[in-house]
Amino acid sequence: MPTWNRFVSASKVIEVLPASNVGDSGNGGNGSSGDGSLFGGIWGYVELWFPWPLANRAMVVRCEVVDVLGSCGAILVRLLSGDYRDPAKLPTTPQSCPRLHAQNLTAILPLPPKPDGTPRTR
Repeated sequence: MPTWNRFVSASKVIEVLPASNVGDSGNGGNGSSGDGSLFGGIWGYVELWFPWPLANRAMVVRCEVVDVLGSCGAILVRLLSGDYRDPAKLPTTPQSCPRLHAQNLTAILPLPPKPDGTPRTR
């Protein structure tokens, strides 16, 4: 979890997601769809500091790394905010610390190696 950012006032790994086939039910209660293998991931909580008189804001996010090299030629990193299945494990409630929502998809594409054999990605 980010500790280097001065605006992150609290962070916590809520659950570590094991490697599995995408779509398995062992993923924190929110089934993923698609083909490929889940390298693993986390459910995380990040609280961001806001200046007074504003309340801090929090994000509850699921971040996972999916191998779809065979079907799409890439490794995907998905980040999606959502509701965790067990709110008792979260440090705050949405009423005490309003939630921010985020969605991000990053594709890591393999490239041919450099002439000296060094691997590359895009």
